[in-house]
Amino acid sequence: MRKQNKSRCAPVTVQELQEHSKNFEQGIVKVTDGVYAAIGYGLANSILLEGPTGTVIVDTMESRESAIPVKQAFDQITSKPLEAVIYTHFHDDHIGGTKVFTEGQDVDIYASAETVEQLNEVALLSAIRSVRSQRMFGTNVPEKAFINSGIGPFLNIDSSSTIDFQLPTKVFSDDIEIEAGGLTLQLLQAPGEATGEIVVYLPEKGVLISADDYYYTFPNIYTIRGTKYRSPLVWSDTMEKMRRLEAEYLVPLHTMPVYGKENIDQVLSNYRDALRFVHDQTVKGMNQGMLSDQLVEFVQLPPHLANVPYLKEFYGTTKWGVKNVFNGLLGWFDGNSTELCPLSLSERAMRIANMAGGPQRLLEEATIAYAIHDYQWVLELSDLLYQFPNYQQQAKQLKANALWQLGLQQGNANARNYYLTQALEITGKVSLPDTPNALSRLLTLEMDTIFKLLGIQLNASRSEKVMTAMKVEFCDEGYFYTVNVRKGVAISVPYELDDTQIEICATPNAWKLLVTGLLPPRLALLSKRVTIEKGTEEQFLQFLSLFDFPFDLSELDLKDILT
Repeated sequence: MRKQNKSRCAPVTVQELQEHSKNFEQGIVKVTDGVYAAIGYGLANSILLEGPTGTVIVDTMESRESAIPVKQAFDQITSKPLEAVIYTHFHDDHIGGTKVFTEGQDVDIYASAETVEQLNEVALLSAIRSVRSQRMFGTNVPEKAFINSGIGPFLNIDSSSTIDFQLPTKVFSDDIEIEAGGLTLQLLQAPGEATGEIVVYLPEKGVLISADDYYYTFPNIYTIRGTKYRSPLVWSDTMEKMRRLEAEYLVPLHTMPVYGKENIDQVLSNYRDALRFVHDQTVKGMNQGMLSDQLVEFVQLPPHLANVPYLKEFYGTTKWGVKNVFNGLLGWFDGNSTELCPLSLSERAMRIANMAGGPQRLLEEATIAYAIHDYQWVLELSDLLYQFPNYQQQAKQLKANALWQLGLQQGNANARNYYLTQALEITGKVSLPDTPNALSRLLTLEMDTIFKLLGIQLNASRSEKVMTAMKVEFCDEGYFYTVNVRKGVAISVPYELDDTQIEICATPNAWKLLVTGLLPPRLALLSKRVTIEKGTEEQFLQFLSLFDFPFDLSELDLKDILT
């Protein structure tokens, strides 16, 4: 008797996910006097704080397009001047519409020091994060299949969007208290979904703005778009810190506010307990020698937590949280020696096919599995079948069909959107990434990050015999870097080397645009934003040809710089 795999990634239904949409219906919610939440205009909320002398905005939406209607709605409430902006953390959906609110004014922008560091860290993975984020949030899923994004109605970012980000002007590493708009605001370090996260507490009003540390769904201990380790142990400590404030109003940056001191105490206690349960029980199982897949079955949230409405798994899941703890604390190796040096996927596929009677038998088995709705088995078989060139088209179609059907069954928004988007990608109906205009983010990156991005773009095979160096001086700024290419590795250092063959002078913005492919090098030279101080134009272009830029330098001859 064939045993079918469970079809859902989380114990919630499609109908429950549809009903969950009421938690971010669009509108301005007056939480209490002087505190307003813009909900449902994009993935995240934006908060307006109105004081006696001015206003404060906490988080600025994901894009210019999502921020504009929020700003217009806030302007209907008050005409008082903006005195400060606060970023609770670095996630794109919280910082992308800032210029809409500041309107060119000189306004203090507050963020934790770690938020600035994380903005630069994630830039190194911007390409794959963009692809996986669009899958997870379902930005390309057709309306008939899309329900919501789990913590908001949708992510309002695509190729037509503009990211209107501004760098923080006030950064801090400890809990601080500030005065803005005639209000006293406590900015408290609160690591959770992001390690550099802060919450905002207004002691005179009893209002706690909880950032992404609380929202009306199970916490996203691991995000399938990819992230560094999120510790549920640290996160649970943050929940206790928040609980002890005894707030009267809890205002999350996703979903609806929570009211009443006793109610908030219960909510934060349960959230804390769920996070701590996942951590402690996973670590307990790890110490008993359980492997990752065994831990997923071992760690089951107790009913008194699993059945609480705001811990339903519409966004994060217990299973993904367990795997995150295992990998975060012990790394990729699960302790099973079989996994130390496994067969390649192609080799494993060949051996399994031989055992089954050939790839045709894999195709037949996958077709049968699809017919009886055993879609996970279809996915696993189609991945094997794809390793055989003559069967790749059938494998792709089977996989796309199974992904679509699995996606339609998911009540967890992240899983649903990811399945559906990959189905569309495989069939050629969607091409990712569908990236926005993020020039404002790019130009705020630290120069050290830009040179790290350059190193990532080095073509290792094209440069495997090359030893050369180029000095990049930012003449008007008074500093420089030397890019040293050493047989497949590019090392950039903020000092001069003896054997530099090429020296250029550039404006910082021109160099950032060139490295990220937005400014072709010949145009940079023609515009005088880059000038050659040592060497020739040909040598400069030859040096750049060692890197995989979007512009075409593939025809250049490398012989003059081979040693």
